[in-house]
Amino acid sequence: MKNQLSLILITSLLITFSLKLNAEEVTKIEINVYTNDDVKKTVIDTNSASLTLLNDYLKTKQQSKYYLSTGFGKIKDDVVGNFVAGYQLFPNLSVEGGLITSAEVHSISSSSSTTSGTTDGKAYSISANAGLKTSSNTAYLLGVNYSVPLPNLTNNLPFPKFIRNLQSDNNMELYSKAGLLFWGVDYSLYLDGTITFDGTTYNPNGSIPFASAKGSNMYFGIGVSYPLTNEASIRTEYTRSKIAGVNIGGLSSSAVFKF
Repeated sequence: MKNQLSLILITSLLITFSLKLNAEEVTKIEINVYTNDDVKKTVIDTNSASLTLLNDYLKTKQQSKYYLSTGFGKIKDDVVGNFVAGYQLFPNLSVEGGLITSAEVHSISSSSSTTSGTTDGKAYSISANAGLKTSSNTAYLLGVNYSVPLPNLTNNLPFPKFIRNLQSDNNMELYSKAGLLFWGVDYSLYLDGTITFDGTTYNPNGSIPFASAKGSNMYFGIGVSYPLTNEASIRTEYTRSKIAGVNIGGLSSSAVFKF
């Protein structure tokens, strides 16, 4: 038993000494990263400080160029959803396409009128409000998004403390976007009223579509993006455009996921 322990100890010392000699002979480490379109080669000198970057280099995950965004905003008084798919052409430039759900973009109403009388010996009264309503269908957009890192100026500006904390690591980005919004609208005549006839009250209301139109307009926007993880971030932006000659615009928020 004693001889076996001695043999194990001697073998361990020899292995340790051999590894030490081999380690001292290594002067450079070459890393090959194989991608779909190229082979990226990196040489790290073990005698320099760059060796400390090896562990971070191996842990770094190549960023995806594709992303999806989903969120909500307002057009006039209606809440709408937005869905966007994007592809990163360059580090700061992406192309985007998506859609915005339908909303009422314009309405014109006449003043309420009331009339009363009798017909065939039966009393009646009518109080009605009619008007024209313009509602958008699902709208589609296609454009570009350009982003730049937001400078860490928050310590010198009167921003709230939570904004200074968010920007303390220089992760926030400022971006602008522009492109074409393709829209379609339906025009409807709507009626909302009350009719009393021979002591019975009726409440007719509804809308009757009578025309439709399609077109496109430029859209412009500016916003701020903040990454939560390497694959997820949140956006807040302000966008303006036109639908059927009516100016629309407002704030919207969305979550972005890379894949």
